[in-house]
Amino acid sequence: MNLAACAFGASMLSLPFVLDISGALVGMFMVVSLGLVAVLASSSIMHAGFRFRKSSYTKIVGEAFGKRASGFSEVLLCACLFVAAVSYVVGLADLLPDMIGFTGGLSRTMRIFILYAGLWPITWVGSLSAFGPSSIFACIGCYVQAIALVAGAIFSDIDVPGPELLFKFNPAGIALSMPMVTFTHAYHYVLTDTFLELKNPSKVRLMNTVWTTGITLTTCYSIVAIIGYLLYGGRNVPSNVLTGLGNGSPVIGIATWSIGLLLFATYSLFIIPLRRRLEEIFFGAQTKKLNRDRILAASVIGALVIMVSILLRDLYLANTVAGGCIAIVTFVIPGLFDAYCWREFKDDRNLATLARSVLLLCAGCIAGFIGLFGSILPLKA
Repeated sequence: MNLAACAFGASMLSLPFVLDISGALVGMFMVVSLGLVAVLASSSIMHAGFRFRKSSYTKIVGEAFGKRASGFSEVLLCACLFVAAVSYVVGLADLLPDMIGFTGGLSRTMRIFILYAGLWPITWVGSLSAFGPSSIFACIGCYVQAIALVAGAIFSDIDVPGPELLFKFNPAGIALSMPMVTFTHAYHYVLTDTFLELKNPSKVRLMNTVWTTGITLTTCYSIVAIIGYLLYGGRNVPSNVLTGLGNGSPVIGIATWSIGLLLFATYSLFIIPLRRRLEEIFFGAQTKKLNRDRILAASVIGALVIMVSILLRDLYLANTVAGGCIAIVTFVIPGLFDAYCWREFKDDRNLATLARSVLLLCAGCIAGFIGLFGSILPLKA
């Protein structure tokens, strides 16, 4: 499961930019602290699952809050999967000129069309079982990128930022960065529907998985954020850290190709569950084989992904919108689970459950609001 969790690691490409617009130290604090919040959210989901004896996110929501709430959470999950898919397409479009030189002469819109021509057939596949190695590619891609950036820093002349940059504190930058950092820590959604499907799971076993995942990914994110920030001397860091490092060096080439292949390989982790959910909504059941309904669902998703990818002009904006949507699912709803358990179950009426609920609700509401409406707020990083 730790491997599957790395699917969200592609969003770490924007973490050095977070340190630039927020301030290095406060940006790193946000990366680490939201990682802890994600672990707490995972424990809330698991606890509710054990309480209600349900094995999936929407079933837990339905048991706690009713059928309408379950339907609403289903729509939210579809939205999260969609914006994550868009983020991946935008990231690939940004990286493509550095991976395949001649594509640099093409417009961004044309690159998106070419990319989706290669990605669209993935949408037809029946289930994720056909992409078992995807999680391995995700894991390898994340860590190869981190290692390559470290190697690039070793062989580069780095201007260490001065105190004015290290101790910079920009409230607007912090606010705008929160949804994007939330997106990087949304790994527990990938794990959610698997948590309680294990045979004879125990809370200890599951919490060990959650903590291992959280610590491992937060460490990787921290390395990429710090090294990427230093490679630019703490100034003018682009929203995609690799796009400004195209100096032809082997290590940067390795980093670019590793994350590019990660994006391509793990696209299935979002798009196939999205297509299957849409099949249930519009056709009443998931398709059993490749037929007209499946191709229709794949075509609708493809058209929407292309349109939104063209409208979102950079990876940071795509990740911010994705983070705002995902914050509702990953923080707000788990916070409501805790509030429900605190009210309904005597054993859960303790300060720890209440505090966790308040923390998750506050973090989720703030990140969700800024992510979804930040582009129209009078905030400038």
